[in-house]
Amino acid sequence: WTVGLVRLYPKHFRAFIAVDPLRATALPEIARWRGNPAVTGLKLHLTSSGVDLRSDRDLAALAGVFHAAAESHWTIVIHLRTQRADYGAPDVRRFLSDVLPAAAGTPVQVAHAGGWGGIDKATLFALGAFADAIKTNPRRFRHVWFDLSGVWTDKTSDADKRALIALIRRIGPDRFLPGSDWPYNGVDLT
Repeated sequence: WTVGLVRLYPKHFRAFIAVDPLRATALPEIARWRGNPAVTGLKLHLTSSGVDLRSDRDLAALAGVFHAAAESHWTIVIHLRTQRADYGAPDVRRFLSDVLPAAAGTPVQVAHAGGWGGIDKATLFALGAFADAIKTNPRRFRHVWFDLSGVWTDKTSDADKRALIALIRRIGPDRFLPGSDWPYNGVDLT
C-alpha cells in the first residue's frame, strides 16, 4: 500500500521498509525491494526486534543489515534504544564501533535522540556518548542526524530540558531534526 502511494505521488512521499535485523528474512527482504525507485529507506526498531548492542552476534547481524541498506543507497532510520534496563553509553559505543561503519556514508537518522521518547538518564547518557564521539572525530559523523520526535512534552522537567539542550549544543544544532510521533503521550495540541 505504501509503495503504491509513493508511485501515485512520487514528489510527495518516500517509502521505507522495516526489517527485524535478527531474523533470517532481513537480508532477503532488503534484496527484494532493492532497486525499486519507490523505496528509499530502511527503518529499524531495536527494542521491538530484541537487539542487544552488547551481543557480538546481534551487532554482526545489524551491521549486515546496515551494509545491505548502504548498498541499496537507502537512508537508515534507527530506533537505537534497546530493552536493556542499563541502556546508555556502552551500547552507543558498540554501535559506533561495530555497526555505523557499515553505513559507509549513507544517511543515518537516530530516532528520539537515541532514546525511545521522553528524556531520561539513559537517553542523556546515550546522547552524551554520541557527543563525545562526534567531538573526537566530527567528519566521521557527517551522515548522522538525530530527530527530536517525542523527546519532550509539556511534562518534561526544566532540568531535563536544560540537559538535552546542552547536549544539542555540544553535538551541533544542525545535526537535529524536528519530528512528530502523532499523537504522542496523549498530549492535546488543540
